[in-house]
Amino acid sequence: LAQATFGGPGYRYRPPLAGAMIVDIENASPHTFVLDGEFFAAGDFKAGSRERSVKAAATTRLEFTGSAVSGLNGALWFVDQEKRSVYLSMVVSRPSLQTPAFSCFVGVPPSNLKSEMKSAPTADKLKSTKASDGSCEWIGTLDGVALKIPAEVPFFSPATASDYQAASVAQGPEAMLGAPVATGLEADGPDFMAQTRPRDATDGFRRGLTTAGMGVAS
Repeated sequence: LAQATFGGPGYRYRPPLAGAMIVDIENASPHTFVLDGEFFAAGDFKAGSRERSVKAAATTRLEFTGSAVSGLNGALWFVDQEKRSVYLSMVVSRPSLQTPAFSCFVGVPPSNLKSEMKSAPTADKLKSTKASDGSCEWIGTLDGVALKIPAEVPFFSPATASDYQAASVAQGPEAMLGAPVATGLEADGPDFMAQTRPRDATDGFRRGLTTAGMGVAS
C-alpha cells in the first residue's frame, strides 16, 4: 500500500487520456446491431479498436478517444442486422479530463442527433440513468458507462404513402402541391442531417412505435 501512495517508492504517474471513454454494452435483446453512421465533432473511435457491432445476447465494449484540446463529442447509430428496423442511437461526450456525458435510445431513433449531443446527461460514477423514452438504462463507471439493452425492444416503422398523404392534407394546399413542409428538423442544416439522421427518418413522417407481439402504434 505504501508503494501505491503518491510520490512513494514504486509510484508511477499515469495521466488520464484526454476524452477517453469506454462504453460496455450488455445486450439482452435478440438483435445484433451493426454500425450505420457516425459523426464526431471531436475525438473518434480509439485507434486499433475494431469493434463496430453490438452482438445479440452478449457484452460488447466500444472504446473512444478524444483530442487533447476538445476531448470527445460524437453521435453514432447502429441498426439491427436482419430487418434494419431497430435502431441503437447514442451520444458519447467527454470534455478533456471532465465527467463523461452519455445518451442512448433503442428502437426509434431521435429526430435530431445534433441536439442530443448538446443535452446528453452527465454519467457520474455509479449514477443510474434511464433513457428519456425508457428504452434502455446505463450506469456511470470509472472509464465511462455500462449500458443495458433489454430483451424486448421497440422497432421503427417508417412512414407509408398514406401517412404522407394524410400529412399533406393536414398541412394545406401548399403541401399538396409538393412544397416543402417545415418540420423543425432542418434548423441545423441539410448537410449535417444527411450525415446524422438514419436513412428512414424522413421529414413529415409519422413514427410508429411497435413492440413485437403487441401491435401497439403511436
